[in-house]
Amino acid sequence: MLDEDKLKSLFLHLLRAAIWEDKVDTSLFPLSESEWQWIYVTAVRQTMESVLLDAVLSLPEDCQPSSALQKAWTTAAVAQERAYLEQLRTLNYIYARFLSSGITPVVVKGVSLSVCYPRPNHRYASDIDLFYGTITQKDEADKTIEGWGIPVERKLQDESICMVGQVVVENHGRLFLDHNPLVGPSTRKRLDDALSSPNAYCRKDVSGSEITTLNPTLTLLLLVCHSYRHVITSGIGLRQLTDIALFLNKEHSNIQWDTYISWAKDWKMMDWTRCLLTTLRKYLGLSPALSPLDAGSEKDADVLMNEVWLSANFGQTDTRYVGQEAEKNSKRTTLRRLLHYYRLFAHHSYGEATGSLMKLIHQRLKEKLSGKSIE
Repeated sequence: MLDEDKLKSLFLHLLRAAIWEDKVDTSLFPLSESEWQWIYVTAVRQTMESVLLDAVLSLPEDCQPSSALQKAWTTAAVAQERAYLEQLRTLNYIYARFLSSGITPVVVKGVSLSVCYPRPNHRYASDIDLFYGTITQKDEADKTIEGWGIPVERKLQDESICMVGQVVVENHGRLFLDHNPLVGPSTRKRLDDALSSPNAYCRKDVSGSEITTLNPTLTLLLLVCHSYRHVITSGIGLRQLTDIALFLNKEHSNIQWDTYISWAKDWKMMDWTRCLLTTLRKYLGLSPALSPLDAGSEKDADVLMNEVWLSANFGQTDTRYVGQEAEKNSKRTTLRRLLHYYRLFAHHSYGEATGSLMKLIHQRLKEKLSGKSIE
């Protein structure tokens, strides 16, 4: 019988060693083959296999996993490196074509955070997120992409999605989605005004690719709000926490903390910010010196971390809500999942959590009345 508490502690030890480039405590090893299998499978679920491998390979040979597992692990890491290169090629292609049309997309989340990692090409490469400042400009970008002969699927809430080569690209007309009735028009206008200023953006080199991204203060606001949106709908994993930890490590001195605190209060995200910081400090080893904010509740951090283990990558492998049995009644499963997360995390931002839940209920009522599914 595997001791999962012990294995979770070992997993986090390896992760901390990898992201902070520290030495691994060899006294904790070797492990049995089944224990290494657990760590590898968990790393895959959390989309952190390449990052963790860097720490694993720093161990003495007699402490490392079997050659068969190492081969599978290394193969996965090589595939990730290739995916990252493809992501950069696609990003360069998009930028060149957009700039020739007078459009400057803003790269947010994802690939723009890879430079915060010790090895950027070991951060999991998924989609490319592009922000255009306004919904009108996003619509113009959609039409431009269609002019390249690439189909664009327009989604609800001012987002669209397309495939450029082998890479998924998401276009955003709003910086982040919110459903909080307690956030007034003046707060939204303040954000729109800020995003219309050149000071909202900066240039960044991402592994040789010059991109435009948000300034560090707005990036932190986006990461915090985006993580809360997911934690109350599908869950978040260690990659999302690691992104924030490494971003703070790299950019903490460039964040205008008074401005950030003002934004977080306006968007009702101060309590969630503290919860995240406490979790990062306790489990990922983030230095308290990197933020002037006080810690939140350790109990809240423990609750979040427990869900992180279960949810993994945006809940995509969470067997409580994903799988054959759950999919037999997907709408009921979705509601059960939302109610579960509401119970755990609504107190961090009641308005946003309640607004998201009410939106789903309203959508289901419309479907029942119309007889049509609304995605």
